[in-house]
Amino acid sequence: MMVYSRHGSVKFSDDIRERMGLCNEIDNTRRCFIGDLSLFSDDDDGWKGDEVNIKTEHGRVKVRFVDEAELEISTGKVSLISRVLGAIL
Repeated sequence: MMVYSRHGSVKFSDDIRERMGLCNEIDNTRRCFIGDLSLFSDDDDGWKGDEVNIKTEHGRVKVRFVDEAELEISTGKVSLISRVLGAIL
């Protein structure tokens, strides 16, 4: 998985972090391997597994599994951008 965030934050759920084999960050880009690292093979044919690429300039990224419960407590504050986008969507 590659996650680029220039002016935002990147958060991984506990379940994702438990399965993360490698993760490094260079130039606002995090490169992470999630899964069984022993299955990784860097042979001549290249990577044959799934890939996820996420990019944001000014946003928050939260990475979690689809069936994972989101345990976030709302502060009750709504930003201007959230109000504008909420009105549009």
